[in-house]
Amino acid sequence: MIAASRNGDAMRARRWLGLTAVVCLALACGPEYSPDGLYAPPGFPYNGGTTVAIDILSESLRYEFDVTNQRTTATADITFQMGSSGYPMFLMHPRALEVSLDQSPIALSALSTATPEGSDASLSVLSVPTAPGSHTLHFGFELPPGTVSYTNGGASFSFLMNDLEGYFLDKYAPANFEFDQFSLHVELEVVGATHEEQLFTNGSLQQVDSSSWNVDFPSYFTSSSPFLELTAENVKALDFSYQGKSSSFTCTIIMEAADMAGASRAQDALTQALDAMESDFGPYGHDRFLLRVLRDPMGILGGMEYCGAAWTSLRPSFIGHEVSHSWFGRGIMPANGNAGWIDEAIATWHDQSYPSTRVECGSGPVNLAAHSPYSRTTPLQSYQDGAYLMAMLNSRLWGKGGLKPLLRKWYERDNHHVVNTEDFERFLEDETGIDLSALFGRFAFGRRTSCE
Repeated sequence: MIAASRNGDAMRARRWLGLTAVVCLALACGPEYSPDGLYAPPGFPYNGGTTVAIDILSESLRYEFDVTNQRTTATADITFQMGSSGYPMFLMHPRALEVSLDQSPIALSALSTATPEGSDASLSVLSVPTAPGSHTLHFGFELPPGTVSYTNGGASFSFLMNDLEGYFLDKYAPANFEFDQFSLHVELEVVGATHEEQLFTNGSLQQVDSSSWNVDFPSYFTSSSPFLELTAENVKALDFSYQGKSSSFTCTIIMEAADMAGASRAQDALTQALDAMESDFGPYGHDRFLLRVLRDPMGILGGMEYCGAAWTSLRPSFIGHEVSHSWFGRGIMPANGNAGWIDEAIATWHDQSYPSTRVECGSGPVNLAAHSPYSRTTPLQSYQDGAYLMAMLNSRLWGKGGLKPLLRKWYERDNHHVVNTEDFERFLEDETGIDLSALFGRFAFGRRTSCE
């Protein structure tokens, strides 16, 4: 964003299996417990019991938009697992109208909002003791005010996300923290529209008829990955084929119809950005790229990244910034808010043409990665202080070739995985043999220690 894991190699798989065994010994989890849980936030005491972060395996959403009555109905069906017994903990901003656990109706009073001690996070907890293993949840819910616009004889709705404010899919449906990777199926139907509807997405799209669609998102996606825009507005799309280093794929540029004269500029900027990132960090890792260009007459619009998609303005530098996130941020993905700084730091360092800066031990400390484990917001310091840390790392690692080739190797290994700050530090140390704990301690974890 611009401020205004399941496909690993053998080494990664062995590390996951080993860590999973350790975690399962501690949590008494079943044999099918997913490595996703390694990055889950801890449970906390609640209502005489303990919360447990769920691990979503799959989710199916259905939205019906009644244009005549300007009414939206929505349902969610989730298959999840728990590594230990407790109260299921997840994220959900919409108001629930009905809840069922394992096909048994649950009183709405059992679904509540909780804030862990020492955190300002608002979490959803189902106060029903639940055993380890696989379970299902069903919700009927209503969307928050302002998320659907009934204009132009139709309905407009999108998964508009914001990492600086810490809301992702959970604003529009029951969902989970970013550690969780799961397949997502979405069905949308518009009833009573008098204007043509269009749907744009970074998922696999099937148009059932003129007013209904099915979308499937890959299982490596997290709650911050899916892009979806249903619109009754007068927008146009330009498709073109991009020939990458290892494959070709379709790029789609979406703009207001009146602005389509600028589509060629967007195509040039997108092509140049993809060329540069593939040259620096290796082949693009998604099956398409969708760029939603928004009007920005004041020059103050930022942008937001998704897996193989982004929205931003027509400014080439902004397009380049958002494209870089398909490698870092939505290629290698943050497991939580304490890892969200990494991709913004790399993207800003990229915007600055990858400078190198000697380590300034007199500055800092800077806390980018030592916030609450329930945090989902990316710190604003990520842009300036995070990029400064990347420049210092580039200097410290210059004798090993600098930071860029290491990031390329990291991307090759961990694309489509979630990571935390400790993983990033460990990777650099393992690859170079250089102890970076003091540098990360002062400039990432905010410790008042020497950086030498």
